[in-house]
Amino acid sequence: MPWVADGIDESERAAARELSTLAETNPPVARILLDRPWVADGITGPEKSAIERIGDTGYDRPTFALQIANLSWLTDDVTQPESQVVEILWETSDLLDVDLAKQLVALPWVADDITQTEAGILSDLRYMARNQITLTTRLAGLTWLVDGLDEFELTTIERLARIADQDVDLAQAISGKSWLDDNLTDDAARSVNSLYYIHDEDSALARDIVDMPFLDTLEPTDTAALEAMAWLAYTEIFALREVLAHPTLKGGITDEWAPVVALMDSVNEAAPAFLRPLLDPERASVERRSVTLTHTGNTDLAIIRTAPGALRSMDLLEHSVASVEEFMDTAMPSNYVGLLFGTAVLGYSHGTHYGDYFVMLPEYDADDGSGSANYAGHLMAHEVAHFYWRNNPNWLDEGLAELLAAISENQRTGEPISIDYTYCSAGDNIALLERLDAAGVIYDYRCNYALGGQFFLELYNTLGDAVFREGLRNLYLSSLVEDYADEFDGSPVGIRQIQDAFQSHSTVVAPIIDKWYHGTAQ
Repeated sequence: MPWVADGIDESERAAARELSTLAETNPPVARILLDRPWVADGITGPEKSAIERIGDTGYDRPTFALQIANLSWLTDDVTQPESQVVEILWETSDLLDVDLAKQLVALPWVADDITQTEAGILSDLRYMARNQITLTTRLAGLTWLVDGLDEFELTTIERLARIADQDVDLAQAISGKSWLDDNLTDDAARSVNSLYYIHDEDSALARDIVDMPFLDTLEPTDTAALEAMAWLAYTEIFALREVLAHPTLKGGITDEWAPVVALMDSVNEAAPAFLRPLLDPERASVERRSVTLTHTGNTDLAIIRTAPGALRSMDLLEHSVASVEEFMDTAMPSNYVGLLFGTAVLGYSHGTHYGDYFVMLPEYDADDGSGSANYAGHLMAHEVAHFYWRNNPNWLDEGLAELLAAISENQRTGEPISIDYTYCSAGDNIALLERLDAAGVIYDYRCNYALGGQFFLELYNTLGDAVFREGLRNLYLSSLVEDYADEFDGSPVGIRQIQDAFQSHSTVVAPIIDKWYHGTAQ
C-alpha cells in the first residue's frame, strides 16, 4: 500500500493493524477491503472506523461482516454517514439483536446508498432498539420505511424513538395503530407529532388519549383534535385535563366528538365560557359532509353549533371551499374544514380563522333575508380563503381574502366583483400601513381590507382572470417554501414576491403597485 511506504498516521496504523488481524481471522472480508480503492489510496478517520467495526463484526459473525463489506456504497470511499451506518450495524448485531441488524441491512435504501438523513433514521432505530427490540423490528418492517424516506418519515421515527426512550408502552400503542401500517400520510405524521408533544407534558394522559375510540381509524377531524389537545397541553395542561374529564368525554373521545375537541385550544383562549355549551350533548351538534375537491381530493367539512341553524349553511360552506380551491388552482392546505358558529371570535371581528377551522358569529347561521344572512356567504368564503392566505402582511392576507370572497359570491349569486371596504382613515397607501404595523401604531384594521382588497381587485381587472390566477398561484407556491425563520410553516410573502410572481407583466403591474402600495401614482 502506498500509504504504508510513505509513512503512516494514527488512522492508517489502526487500519493496518485491523487489516492484518482480518487477514488471519476472516480472509474473504480482508480481500474485499484490500481491493477497495479507498483502502489503497490512504485511510481517513471514517474509513478507519469502518474497517475496525467490520473487523469487530467478523469475530463472531463472519457472514454478516462479509455482507457489510460487500455493500455497494463501501466501494469508492467511506463518508461520515456511511461510517456511522457501519457502526450502527455492528452495535445492533453484536450488542442488541442480530436478526434486527440483518433486517436493517436488507432495507433497499440501506443497500443502494447512504445519505445523512438515512444514517439518522438508522441511528434512531438503534436508539429505540436499546429499549425495545420488538417495537423496533415492527417499525423497521413498515412499508413506508422500507420503500424510502422523506422528511415526514424521518420526523415520525425521531418522535417515536424519543417516546420509546421514556415510555415504551405509549410507543408500542402508537406504532400498533393500523393507520401507521401501509403508508405514512400527512395526517398520520401530524398525529404522531401531536402525541409526542402531549406525552412531553403528561405521558399518562397521552396513553389515555391514544387508546380512545377516535384513534381506532384516522380521519382529518381526528388529526385536528390531536393538534388542538397538543397545543392545550403545551399552553395550559390543566385546561386539557379539565376538558377530557368532562362527563361527555368520560368514555373517551369518539369520532362524533372529535370535531368539537378540535376547537378546544382556540375556544379556551378566545371564549373559555363557551367550552361548557360546546361539551353539552343536549346543546352541541355536529353536521358533517364529505366532498371531493378538484385538487385536494376527499375533504371533510363540519359545522359545529350550540343552537339550531340554517339548513343552507352547509351548502354555503361547500360552495365557498370548492370555489376558492378552484380559483387557487392548487390543493387546500388541509383536507378538513371546520366551522363553528359561536362567540369565540377575536376582538370586534365577525369571523376568525384558527387553522383547521374558523368561527363565525351565530347570527350568520341564518336564512331569513336579514343583512347577516345575506352577508354569510361572503364572510364564509373570506375565512375559507385564509386557509391559503395567512401569516403574511395583514393587507395581503385580508385583501386577497376579500377578493376571493367577492369572486366566490359572484359565482353563487351573480353579484358584481367588488370590494366592500373602500375607505382607509389611516392613509391612502399600503406602505404606510406596513410602517404603522412595524411601529406598533394602532389604526382601523379595515384599512387592510380596503387598500389590500382594492389593490388586488385592480390587478385582477387589469390582468384578466387567467393571467391573475397564474400569478396568484405562483405567489402562493412561493409562500410554501420553508424559511425556518419563525414558528409558521412556509415563508411570508409581500410586495417583492408579488412583483416576482407577476414579473412577465411588470409593465402593467408596476403602475398599480405605485398607486396602491407606494401611493405615488395619480
